[in-house]
Amino acid sequence: MIAGPIHSLGVVLLLASVSLQARADPVGAELRKVVKEEDARALEVTLQKTAAALHAKLKRVDACDAGEVTSQLSRLVAENLAGKRAQKFPLDATQVRRQVIEAEAFKLEAFVATGVFPRRYFGYLDERWDTAEYETRLKVAARTAAKACNRWLENEHAPFRVTEQELIVTFLAEGGAVLLRERQDQLESIHPVQGIGLDDIAKGFVDLAPLVKLLDEEVGTKLGEIVQWRDGAPYLSRNFRFEEALAGTAAMWVWEKRIAERKLLAKGRASLGKRPLDEQFVIASLVYNSGILFDESTIAGIRKLDTGASLHELSEKTKAKRWPLPVLPPKSGLQLMLGGGVYPEQPTSWSAVYHVLQRHGAYVGLSRFTDAFDAKGSLQAPK
Repeated sequence: MIAGPIHSLGVVLLLASVSLQARADPVGAELRKVVKEEDARALEVTLQKTAAALHAKLKRVDACDAGEVTSQLSRLVAENLAGKRAQKFPLDATQVRRQVIEAEAFKLEAFVATGVFPRRYFGYLDERWDTAEYETRLKVAARTAAKACNRWLENEHAPFRVTEQELIVTFLAEGGAVLLRERQDQLESIHPVQGIGLDDIAKGFVDLAPLVKLLDEEVGTKLGEIVQWRDGAPYLSRNFRFEEALAGTAAMWVWEKRIAERKLLAKGRASLGKRPLDEQFVIASLVYNSGILFDESTIAGIRKLDTGASLHELSEKTKAKRWPLPVLPPKSGLQLMLGGGVYPEQPTSWSAVYHVLQRHGAYVGLSRFTDAFDAKGSLQAPK
């Protein structure tokens, strides 16, 4: 007669135990919602190892407890997984390891060290979600545009070339990511300046008219009709179609790299062609955003993702003339995140260094946590 109630009580206790366990170990619960048990256990080991390596780096900034670092990294991983699961974003164990666990550790480390967290562009190149068609078109256009640009640069005897990785990250950083994420209705009508950040398009297209013509021939675009002139003044005849936005970005990237090269040589500094690809990307991105050739120490700091103190100091020194940058010095950033805080909103601001840190973080993240590009910055074929 009492078997039923006891059985019911056992079920209740079991469910309560599972619920308590999930609250005590949110990351474990989230892992088991997206991968099978065997993979979840392996990923928990990965998380522990990643947290230990992260602690070794963070304790150089300020004293911190290893358990505290593990706890907060676990929190960030659980939040990441929950967000992707809510959007029904498909993940396998490898993606969870690289693009969630290891990438969250990188994001936290970069935020503490630089004051700026890197952008995450993984989902814009996997051809697996709602913008898969556009991602495929982006890759095709980038491959074709890079080849056309490099053939033109070779004929011009330029000492440098461009890579597909440079073009795609620049496209995403200058507005492509926003278009693909939340303004998909504008993907076939992209404003060259407001939509994709080509502020100097008129001058660039005039200076590189032969390259613009070549891109039109190779990519199948009509860039040549975008900028028109009346009484000596330029105007935009229409918006870009999708591939034109990428091809236009490619033309302007070449234009900016040529400017960066001239500035380097004028200062007696090493040519872009003699520098590593990521360094070329940083230098040209700084010129792209500001027109300024920055000193070698700033370039090195961005490449190493080690600018937190100097960037915060710059913000403090200039706050009487400009609004403060949304950055924290390293110790404050560490304290915020280990205290269970959230990353601050970091919209585009006046500092080229700040903006290039965001895009360079994306460049590094794509290199480390995806197989999208090879060591030469070329798109790799899907495995």
